[in-house]
Amino acid sequence: MAKYDVAIHGLWYGNNYGSIITYYSLSKVLDKLGKTYAMIRNPLGRDIDIDSLERSHPLRFAKEKYKVTKLRPLSRLSELNEFFDAFLIGSDQMWNYHLSRPYKQSYFLDFVSDDKIKVAYATSFGKDTYIGPPEEKVITDKNLKRFDAVSVRDDFSKRICEEDFGTHAELVLDPVFLCDVEKYDELISEAVNFSIDEEYIFAYVLDPNPKIGASIQKIAEESGRKVIVVFNQSGDKIKFRDALNINNDNVMFMLNPTVKEWLYLFKNAQFVVTDSFHGSCFSIIFRRPFIVMKNNGRGGSRFPYLLGGFGLLDRMVESPEAIAEKYTQAVNGDPIDYESVYKKIDAEKARSLEWLKNALEKKRQPNLL
Repeated sequence: MAKYDVAIHGLWYGNNYGSIITYYSLSKVLDKLGKTYAMIRNPLGRDIDIDSLERSHPLRFAKEKYKVTKLRPLSRLSELNEFFDAFLIGSDQMWNYHLSRPYKQSYFLDFVSDDKIKVAYATSFGKDTYIGPPEEKVITDKNLKRFDAVSVRDDFSKRICEEDFGTHAELVLDPVFLCDVEKYDELISEAVNFSIDEEYIFAYVLDPNPKIGASIQKIAEESGRKVIVVFNQSGDKIKFRDALNINNDNVMFMLNPTVKEWLYLFKNAQFVVTDSFHGSCFSIIFRRPFIVMKNNGRGGSRFPYLLGGFGLLDRMVESPEAIAEKYTQAVNGDPIDYESVYKKIDAEKARSLEWLKNALEKKRQPNLL
């Protein structure tokens, strides 16, 4: 195996659009920084995973875009120290105990040697309190203190790092905001033979239920526009569609778009309705008018933090019933002032990028409180 500057550890192989695009974004940021890198293969996976690509969109995408290490189980991840100078744990809810538990402490880079650079970029605990058991907290505390640089994407993760573990954490932007929008446009251009010829509203729904369906149907009826509904990559799409209980010819269900087509749908939508964190991010990235329903089941605290920081808190609703009413207010009210929003984003983007560059290029002792 060749040697690289950086190993990226995280759910780049996750069967959802947010995971796929988060790690693509992070890889493009490393390209910008002039770093060579490879993705650490899922240590809980099987040898045939990367060869069975016709069954897995994330792995097809990965084979096209990344170098990926050979499969090593958790007990052998330490072998990777031979091939990398730095190890980077990526963004998303990597430190949510319920998600990280099967991977033991690997998301805290316990397998990385002391002489290697260990960095967390925009990582999150997902919940606004630490939810691991006491014995796990002791081990986590030890491993967090081995990091050379820790950054998180939300204020509650910063508080948990500092108050629960005595480790300083820098607040940075999610990597999807650091990636230049031109890189997303390049992906969209690869979605050959995919286009929508009429104006449409895009509804990206992770957790469908009849109340959300009623609001989507009302929006379709009142706007007279086509509404295109997309669900998460994983799960039973037919069951998701039935859960919305929509009966309107203007509502179209697209059950298996690629991530490239998913980006197209954001970029070209007249309006976006979503209950997704990354759905909110890409509405902002492509400067679309949007409404997001705070999704408490998927880490509700991160929604007001993201939107509040950009002055977009008025775009969030707390209940499915409020979606249609908020849509009417939004289309009849003032448009989002994206020039003002992007002044904030550009300043934070520059600061976050500089933080990551410094973290990877100069080994630093953990900044303990």
